[in-house]
Amino acid sequence: MAAWCTSSDPAPITGWNPIANMARYLYLDNIKGIIGDRMSQMQSDDQSLAREMLKDLENKVTLRSYVPSGKNIPSEDMKGLVKDLSEMSENVEKEIVSEEDAEEPLERYPSLIVIDKDEKPFNLIFHGTPSVNLLKGLLYVVKLVANKGSTPLTDEERERARKLPKMELMLLSTPSTPKVDEMLWLYGSIILENPNINLDVVELIQFPEVAEEHNVIGLPVTVESNGLRFTGDYEASDLLKILEERISDQE
Repeated sequence: MAAWCTSSDPAPITGWNPIANMARYLYLDNIKGIIGDRMSQMQSDDQSLAREMLKDLENKVTLRSYVPSGKNIPSEDMKGLVKDLSEMSENVEKEIVSEEDAEEPLERYPSLIVIDKDEKPFNLIFHGTPSVNLLKGLLYVVKLVANKGSTPLTDEERERARKLPKMELMLLSTPSTPKVDEMLWLYGSIILENPNINLDVVELIQFPEVAEEHNVIGLPVTVESNGLRFTGDYEASDLLKILEERISDQE
């Protein structure tokens, strides 16, 4: 991947986009410490949910986080999250990779990848520290990687997923976007069946310039490298139909 955005600060405002500018406002509030020392510091409900979802993992997984150089809030935020999760289950391990030590430069920092027991990275990467519904989505992905086969897809849907062509997808969302966790569960299940599918999940509070670049109005938005774009959350069969038939809601 080409390193086009490695800064831990939001890009300067170059135009007007309501999602992008809301994201910048929330990001700056977080930096000022309005919601605590760590932006994604888990509340008690999140901790209870995480412990519940991680308690029955069948195999070990590693949370490999890529953090920006130096001591900064995004870096400490991601380190704190993977530390918290690794302490909740003996089958969750953490690995911290600094920007300068990454084998290949990533597009954005901080980022997070789930690694399976055979040290194979899952084809889904989180850009920005997951929190709220994105955190729940991460927990779904961890469970999918650890417990192969525990997906919401029917046998017929799994077969359809295997037949999809190679796709480079990007899911754009804020932490509180409704049902984005369920979308991540579906996308993760599709990727589990088809290694030709890659998904980058971009948290728009930390990366508001991405919302501006893609003129994001509604959420969540899925963007594909060859022009497919659609907004909203879907049931598995409908999502597969969109991907199969390349049904876009924008010309």
